[in-house]
Amino acid sequence: METGFQVNYENTPFLQTSETGPHPNRLNWRCEILLTRNQKAIKGKRILDLASHDGRFSWACLELGANHVTGVEGRQHLVESATDNLMGLGYKPEEFTFIQGDIFDYLPGVKPQEFDTILCLGFFYHTVRQIELLSEIKRIQPKFMVLDTYIAKGVFSAYPIHSESEECIRKTRSPCSSKKPLLNSAIMSEYLLH
Repeated sequence: METGFQVNYENTPFLQTSETGPHPNRLNWRCEILLTRNQKAIKGKRILDLASHDGRFSWACLELGANHVTGVEGRQHLVESATDNLMGLGYKPEEFTFIQGDIFDYLPGVKPQEFDTILCLGFFYHTVRQIELLSEIKRIQPKFMVLDTYIAKGVFSAYPIHSESEECIRKTRSPCSSKKPLLNSAIMSEYLLH
């Protein structure tokens, strides 16, 4: 069946190698919006795919003309699936690398400008270390970053915020010696970035 998508997930192994969103229409549209419409960030580029899962978007990058894709994934069985999937789809090992490991252990070893594009698709909302992640990406200096995340409306905090704590941070630019919980992610972000 012709779908009109440049990268089509129908009849690919990605529909069987994971229970996470294995619906071809969903994958086709995510790829279309995030990658196909941003080909200047993909074609001819060295891609780093953070939390690469079963290789579904690494494959899409290769289909769109990436020179090489490196995927970092925490779960060994998904690294194995990713390798098997890309090999089964006709790609050679020199076109891709999948590494099992923690993203926060891997990133400090990446040299500046080692990658042209960094993909962070569906991972950002799974970590509380967003500032650290963005700081590492900034240090690496990719030409492009593609971020796909979920944003929840509302105020969420693991710790209650007390007005005197927030005021103390704003005045001194550092946490105060209060025994009350001090920071939520928004205040921490402001503290770290200014």
